Amino acid sequence: IDVKVRRRGANVRARREFQLLSDRDEAAVTPHDRILNVLRSPLDVGELPLRLATYGYQDDATPQVKLLVAAEIEHRGDTTTDPVELQVGIVVFDEAGQQVSSRVQEVRLQPVDTPTGQVLEYATAVLVDPGNYSIRVAVVDDESRRGSVTRQVVAYQMSGLPFAVGCFFCPVLSLH
Repeated sequence: IDVKVRRRGANVRARREFQLLSDRDEAAVTPHDRILNVLRSPLDVGELPLRLATYGYQDDATPQVKLLVAAEIEHRGDTTTDPVELQVGIVVFDEAGQQVSSRVQEVRLQPVDTPTGQVLEYATAVLVDPGNYSIRVAVVDDESRRGSVTRQVVAYQMSGLPFAVGCFFCPVLSLH
């Protein structure tokens, strides 16, 4: 295959091979493997929509910043009051692309009713040094639907300052 592009300096990349799994091979893939595959994917996955918010706080015990990572996962399917089992993974990369923190866990989340349907709420905290980071959260549900979202975060230095708040919302006011 010969591919030409008009843009100078553009790189065209392709995989040397693709592998399709048989139904038997697919059944052998564990939920843990699925979440790791989603975390390693270069692109976000949208089968299971989720929203991500981050908030930065000064950690009480260290000079690090505590990043609260909150996700809202759309619950697809019948309305239920039963907890939903999910695999949730989070990975944090620094500005140089080096992995700073990661975790994968199985959670049971209680659906929450909202005006647009049910959602599942997940929150965790990560300690980081002040700096720029990329955070990816991935989710796989019990029906193997996958979702992930990546967000750029600045963890501002808060220790040693007289007053500090991170990642807060300031609306733009228009004066008439």
